[in-house]
Amino acid sequence: MRVRPERATGKTAPPYAASLAFADGHELWSDTNALAYAAAVPIPGKRIVTAALDMPKKTSSSDLDNQEITASGWDVNAFRGAMFGRIQHAMDRGGFDLDTADDNPEPEPDTLAKNYTLRFRSLENGTETGHQSVSLKHAPQIEQIGRFVCVIAGRDVLAFENGNEPLWQLALPASARLAAAGGDVFAVAAGNQVIAFDAKTGQLKWSRDKLKPSRLVRRAHGAFT
Repeated sequence: MRVRPERATGKTAPPYAASLAFADGHELWSDTNALAYAAAVPIPGKRIVTAALDMPKKTSSSDLDNQEITASGWDVNAFRGAMFGRIQHAMDRGGFDLDTADDNPEPEPDTLAKNYTLRFRSLENGTETGHQSVSLKHAPQIEQIGRFVCVIAGRDVLAFENGNEPLWQLALPASARLAAAGGDVFAVAAGNQVIAFDAKTGQLKWSRDKLKPSRLVRRAHGAFT
């Protein structure tokens, strides 16, 4: 849980993350480095993975208070600007279809990469068991997909299993929209493609284009739908 407490003066203090006991709500542990913070519980009952934006050392506290960042690490002002651009583009075309999976997806703007630190912590007491530094052009989201912990940031996808080192890292042809895993296959929808990789190595297995999937799930007999 991400917390932004209010000081006695009425001003908000820098946010921090807190892990609360489900039974009675007492605080098990906390993390004060919760700015641009994303978190998931990849292995129930064992550990938690967090991602924090590496902030410049000379950034003043007043600047931090003015920043508006969600729990998943997205800059809300940047999101609003991007959404306004899509609305304007839709109006120019005479409609309001904001579907991001157009037949001819717009090229993504080239943005500067930012440095993030991924930390692996004990879910019980917050003890750090390892960390990784990654450079990403988009704010990361952390998801559990099958037995994998995935860091998805625009076109970049990193997959972890039980360790602190990524099994593989891929740069997709377009931003990842959907992902699913089953057996030895990891599949992702990017743009109008569905691309399948070897789940252990990240090597390409197959791809299909000219698709527009709204869901990507692994069926019982091993097929993806």
